[in-house]
Amino acid sequence: MRRIIRIISFALIMTLLISGCGIQKKADQTAASVKLASECQVAVAFNPVLFFDYDKVLAFNDINTAITTDLKNKTLTAFQDTDWCWVNISSDRVWRMRNPFELDRWHNGNRNADSKLKAYSLTENGSTAFMCYSTKLIDLQPYNSDSLQDSGIILSASTDKEEGLCYRATESGTLYLPAMAFTALDSVGGVKTGFLDSEDGSQRTAVVKIAINGRPLWCDEIGNYVGDSGDKVTSLQSEELYDLPVNEGDVVSFSLQLNGEKTATVFDQNESETTETPDFIEILEPDIEEDQTVITQTEIKFLNGYDSLFQVVYPASADIQIRKIAMATRRQLELLLQAPVTVVPDNKPKTKYEILIGETNRKESKEVFSQIRGYRKNCANDYIVTVKNTKVCLAATSYVSLKRAVDYFTKTYFISDQSAVPTDLNVVSRPMLRNFTIKGIPVSKYVIRTEKYPSILGRRAATDLAEFFIVNGGINIKVANDQKTTEHEILVGMTERSGIAADVFRNQSLDYVKGYKQTQYNVFFEGNKLFLEAGSDYAANYATQLLIKSLSTANDIPSHYHKSGKYTAKEYTLSDGYAYVWGDEFFTSDIDGNKVANNLDYWVDTIPNGEDGSNYINYAADSKLVTEILKLDASDPLRKLLSDLNTDKTHGEYYSFGKKYQGGKNAGIYGTKDNMMYQITKFNTEKGFYSSHLETSGKMNFRYGILEVRGKVGVIPGASSTFWMGDASGSEDANEIDIFENFGTKNLIPNLHSWPNHYAQHTDHGATGDFKKVIATPAKGKTFNDEFHYIGIEWDKDFIDFYVDGQITASAEMTDTKWDLFEHKDYILISLDVGSAFYQFESTKPGDTGGIGELLNFGCTQYYDYFRIFQKSTGKQRVWDYVNK
Repeated sequence: MRRIIRIISFALIMTLLISGCGIQKKADQTAASVKLASECQVAVAFNPVLFFDYDKVLAFNDINTAITTDLKNKTLTAFQDTDWCWVNISSDRVWRMRNPFELDRWHNGNRNADSKLKAYSLTENGSTAFMCYSTKLIDLQPYNSDSLQDSGIILSASTDKEEGLCYRATESGTLYLPAMAFTALDSVGGVKTGFLDSEDGSQRTAVVKIAINGRPLWCDEIGNYVGDSGDKVTSLQSEELYDLPVNEGDVVSFSLQLNGEKTATVFDQNESETTETPDFIEILEPDIEEDQTVITQTEIKFLNGYDSLFQVVYPASADIQIRKIAMATRRQLELLLQAPVTVVPDNKPKTKYEILIGETNRKESKEVFSQIRGYRKNCANDYIVTVKNTKVCLAATSYVSLKRAVDYFTKTYFISDQSAVPTDLNVVSRPMLRNFTIKGIPVSKYVIRTEKYPSILGRRAATDLAEFFIVNGGINIKVANDQKTTEHEILVGMTERSGIAADVFRNQSLDYVKGYKQTQYNVFFEGNKLFLEAGSDYAANYATQLLIKSLSTANDIPSHYHKSGKYTAKEYTLSDGYAYVWGDEFFTSDIDGNKVANNLDYWVDTIPNGEDGSNYINYAADSKLVTEILKLDASDPLRKLLSDLNTDKTHGEYYSFGKKYQGGKNAGIYGTKDNMMYQITKFNTEKGFYSSHLETSGKMNFRYGILEVRGKVGVIPGASSTFWMGDASGSEDANEIDIFENFGTKNLIPNLHSWPNHYAQHTDHGATGDFKKVIATPAKGKTFNDEFHYIGIEWDKDFIDFYVDGQITASAEMTDTKWDLFEHKDYILISLDVGSAFYQFESTKPGDTGGIGELLNFGCTQYYDYFRIFQKSTGKQRVWDYVNK
């Protein structure tokens, strides 16, 4: 029966070999007319057979099965489940396991290949590889018409590192090794190896060795000009080795070294047991806990004269998080070198020296990422820092591990302006992992879910939990909103799964939902769902930190797990060390429904340009709107307004159509209701458009931290809604942070402005390109006025990140001196109205479109559930509260 299984397995692998099925597809090349590689490759065919007592071990069987499994599953790991290891000798004379780059076509040293031959290869060019063969199915041509066994293993190498296949004994006993042939190959599948085909007739040799625990049992040399006579030797026959005592765990190796030196002495079977201890006796696994760096003899300096040698490259398709990591790397390198460093996406032209951040389109990145993903399933916390040719690759499959890779690299090698990176740097971090369960169910089956539109702190709580599982379990847990249902869920904050109707999220304040006060939280199970409910996003964030703390000492969260309590304001225990430090919640009632007086004490009613300033809605004389209005009866209010033409040409050839009307509190255009603040703009045929401008100037100022609002903002065509920050420093220089403007559109448009040199200059950083204005757009058919959304920023000395619904939409790095004005304290401003010429209905150009009905029916109300500020205890973060001193 076992023989039948082996025959079936052998037939399957050979069918796959012939079919050309593989993990990666590349254009086929043939070697017949291609010039041979200048650097030779040696490929040796042999068939390792071992007998432990009377039990036979055949390498072909195990490796054949592994290749079959990996081809079927498109993996690279099945070989690691055998007792065989693909290894090489490191500089400290220890066998170290090789990680396959791919399972694809076998290549020669000139990258020529036959698509039918499937081999584990170490690099993309495939010149160091091993594979199974059968002479009945694969065309193998040895030199000098040497004979070959019908099946076996091919080991190939193109460097002078000693490569080998090792077998680790699974039991103690007596080892017998029958004599075996090692045959150099002229071609494999019609592809020349080029081993003995040098054009200049130079000497090319390789050493073949059999050893046990590093002690040579047999060794000989293959190639041209070999031995004292200078013969060409293309095939070797090993000696028969018998009665070799072995213990469980002993290592038997079959190795190949291009241009190696033949061992002078080999093990004498009759020697005493006092023989000297061998140089190396074990195979080291690559998933060691501590990062390992291979010492190098050559280096590449970061500085080339007075310029940086390297540029930093990130994937063009990467999100802002990856780009921020790339920018931080560049910033660290600039601080080190005191020279500018270029950072570019990978769709820009390549340069010779590059620091590759993440999974770029460079072949070097692809090699390293294959090593990460191919080694083990739970690889989310693994990283590799290596040098491939002249590229420094920092590779990881999660933000967490990529940051760890960058941190390791910068702290280790960014030391002085004379720092250099070793050319054979290869640091692999594969930490020990824990297996986590929730109610006994593997955590990998769970999805972490948030509110449909989460806040910054709500989303960050979910990602904190996900990152905990990455760091400690190597598992990437999905984070999503609550619009889909799965069997196993961790629900962070208030979600529809918490029993709250969707209409509540669309139209109501979240104060006191389900009877929670803002500081309260409650963690409990209901079926296979773990709820982290709370009266606020920050209380839910705090509950998540408690769950993470529980997981730090336990691998399972049992079904009886329950926590409830309160978060205390200004406790720096939230994500990233933040605390809730200030908020305006616009309470008009308490948890019991009792009315609460709210006079908007933090807000000042202003209009920057006054009623008779430049704030008009203007239309060109030949616009469709004006043409239609001129057809109306002269008594029509609209026609009457238009007849009162403004002869002032300040705004060009535009008619001023409807002044702004600042009505004040008594006009009812802003106020508080149902635990929310509202602002209204609409058209009045006598007075124009109502306008509401509110700010915290003189009432509350702050510097740095997270500022966020939950609101249904007035971003509908025609309305002008803004949420921005103005300089409160009293300095003669000023900054402006536009969290969003919409210019009469449906979109949220951020920007940054500064007025240096005593207001003598104005810099629109979005216009100059210093800041990329990434516009946030609503879902198709929606506006940001249909439902409540979270809009805010995270502001620090070195960056400003813009957020919509918990996700970064735009980012500004602020390390240059031109951003110094953004270290000033600011106040908050919000407005709703219809603005001047470029605030238009359905257009950003005056007079392009519009209609009478659109104007007469126009009206917009925006609601703010709250404003909140979160800060850290360090870094000059502060709130100046002049209302509640």
